[in-house]
Amino acid sequence: MTPSLFALVDCNNFYASCERLFRPDLRLKPIVILSNNDGCIISRSNEAKALGVAMGAPFYQIERELRRLGVSVFSSNYALYGELSRRVMETLEDWTPDLEVYSIDEAFLDLGTGPAGDRVQQALQMRGRLLQEVGMPCSIGLAPSKTLAKLANRSAKQRPDGIFDARCPQVQARLLRDSPIEAVWGVGRRLGVKLKAFGLNTAHDLARSDSDWIRQHFSVTLQRTVLELRGQSHIELEALTDRKMILSSRSFRQPVHTLEELRQILALYAARAASKLRRQSQRPYCCTVAVSIRTGVHASARQPYGAQAFVPLTTPTQDTRDISAATLQALQQIYRPGYAYAKASVQLLDLLGPGEFQYGLFDAPTQRPRSAALMGLLDQLNRDGRTRLGFASALGPHGGGRQAARSPAYLSDWGQLWPVRAG
Repeated sequence: MTPSLFALVDCNNFYASCERLFRPDLRLKPIVILSNNDGCIISRSNEAKALGVAMGAPFYQIERELRRLGVSVFSSNYALYGELSRRVMETLEDWTPDLEVYSIDEAFLDLGTGPAGDRVQQALQMRGRLLQEVGMPCSIGLAPSKTLAKLANRSAKQRPDGIFDARCPQVQARLLRDSPIEAVWGVGRRLGVKLKAFGLNTAHDLARSDSDWIRQHFSVTLQRTVLELRGQSHIELEALTDRKMILSSRSFRQPVHTLEELRQILALYAARAASKLRRQSQRPYCCTVAVSIRTGVHASARQPYGAQAFVPLTTPTQDTRDISAATLQALQQIYRPGYAYAKASVQLLDLLGPGEFQYGLFDAPTQRPRSAALMGLLDQLNRDGRTRLGFASALGPHGGGRQAARSPAYLSDWGQLWPVRAG
């Protein structure tokens, strides 16, 4: 059996790189991206990091300072980021079908099952092609385990060629000594504090620890991490994990006072959640819909109000119509007039796979293919994140959060395509 060689491909400052791709005038200039509702910093270019802009900093607190420093600010544009992520992953699949999409900007590849040859040269070609064909800079870590590949990628970001090869035992030992315990995949700050109390300060210390002792005092998962740090592959590639719960939630641009406005907003959230549900491969049906609404803490002199309601579904479904009906039923139970509502959410719970339930005796079998065909058409028309076809119940002005500085939809709207000028 061919031994695994994992490559972790991580796009550099992904959201900032997506924005800069269509704004070449911002090359080498500081950029930050804001979270939903323009709340806080979620992505920074290297130049913004060098200025000391902190990840997660509330935008309203540092807005003036960002202007003073000449930092360009963008609202999050997930339609753009999602499309560029898709192009990145499709390009990576040309090297090997054994690919795990770990996040929107990261993927593990098993190059041990790919064509033979110089793996570093392959990684350089991969990186060059992503830059040329997608316009996305990335870093690549090579190692015999996924955990080591994560650490190798961290070092790759500091190298001019963006590649770090951690296959050699001597290189691995040096990498582990240079990596603080918190940098190990799956450890983090809190667990790192506990490990430091036992004298485990670096990845090298953890790799040399007694794996049985680690299992006894911590967990099987951390024991597996220890073995991975020793170069033994114990975490296989897996498909993008299906969620056990789907949430669609957002703060409103302005307070909402009426039931009709809330109905419009929650119908939109229900449609988004249902679309996410249908993209799941293992658990694409839900049995329960939960809805919550709440007022702002400081929005009014009245006592804050918040409530949640659960509606079980007669038959597991992935149909937007069923999920929307349950959502509005739940809203009816918890809505109270006279309040200024600031946030609402729709949760899809008790998710099941196709073979994990039976339809009821009186369910019409002929309706199920029709429902699947209609939802398939709906998803196909709205595949790039824009709602071309939807339900009238979701029409309304309050669906989105504040996005005062969002860039155009360069890749998904004919009216906003990036202009190319001759000469």
